[in-house]
Amino acid sequence: MNILKIIIAAAVALVVGFFGGTVVAGRDGGKANILFLDQQKVLLESEAGKSIDEQLKKLGEEVATELQTIQAQIEAEGQQLQADRENYSEEELARRVQFLRQKAQGLEQLQQIRQAELQQARANAIAELAEEWEPLSEDLYEERGGFVLMEKQNVLFSNEEGDITEALIAALDEEVTSIDVVKPDLQGQLLAQQRAQQQAAQAAAAAQQQPAQAVPAGENQ
Repeated sequence: MNILKIIIAAAVALVVGFFGGTVVAGRDGGKANILFLDQQKVLLESEAGKSIDEQLKKLGEEVATELQTIQAQIEAEGQQLQADRENYSEEELARRVQFLRQKAQGLEQLQQIRQAELQQARANAIAELAEEWEPLSEDLYEERGGFVLMEKQNVLFSNEEGDITEALIAALDEEVTSIDVVKPDLQGQLLAQQRAQQQAAQAAAAAQQQPAQAVPAGENQ
């Protein structure tokens, strides 16, 4: 049973029940047991969810330090170039200014890459945590005779009787207390891809430059 399918089916069932003017019956023919789950609360309050947040905060601080260090180096080089500009010819000064601009552009690209790495690391960790809580939420759904399960944040009003969030957090904390957050090396992957493209282009160019092999006499007969 897929818990996401249950949540999606819940919205459909409520729409049919509301506009069709029918009463949705439960499994035993009685009142339907509609359950609610606040997934955001699970992320924020479960021990594993807290571990994800703490690791992401640490990774974010490391990235900020890295970027600030590079930015400080570029600014220092710019100040030094400004102080020494009289020592360079116009051509040399223009070359050095262009080099600094390229460094600044590289910093912007690196910032985008690091941001993407953090976002992917967070998404991967949350997906892993969701895999842990999905069977537990399905167990609670079955135990409480649920007919539909809805995301609580999408509901205007609900009673606490149908909320399985706290029970899920308690069950999840017994199963797992930490999820490893791994930052992917998107920069390394990008560089490897660029090298592969360059090698392929060089190989293609070399193949075009090779002279065509002569066909021995008599083979065309």
